[in-house]
Amino acid sequence: MMKTSIKSAATAVVFFLAATFLISLVVLPGQALAGNFSDTCKNIRLNGNMLRASCNTGRGTNERPIYDYSTLTLDAGIGTKDGKLVWGGTNFSQVCSNISLVGSKTLKADCPNNLISVTSTLNLDEKINNTNGVLMFDSTRSNLF
Repeated sequence: MMKTSIKSAATAVVFFLAATFLISLVVLPGQALAGNFSDTCKNIRLNGNMLRASCNTGRGTNERPIYDYSTLTLDAGIGTKDGKLVWGGTNFSQVCSNISLVGSKTLKADCPNNLISVTSTLNLDEKINNTNGVLMFDSTRSNLF
């Protein structure tokens, strides 16, 4: 009797974990998983330290999604350390030059490290997400805020 009870409990736990995992995979069209904004945004561009894009709102249909124009000030969550772009800092654009976007999701800049300038890149998909058509920093990931 005890073995059956333990087996039933173990089966229930496995079922619960599997169901929780499957539910976590369901993502609405306008909501990317943490980070990964480029999966649900288009016309992504950079103007100074301002990231701009048209992002899926989750409204509409898969065939006819609705997009909203959104902006995010990158200086609010990106800084520099030893010539490298880093998450959790601020005001990278005040010390870096030649700031650009490579493709649709890689920030590139020349940043000071002692007396020299170092080219650094940062994958914006790591910690920027689209929440219902709005670009946001993903503060749930480590080393951000």
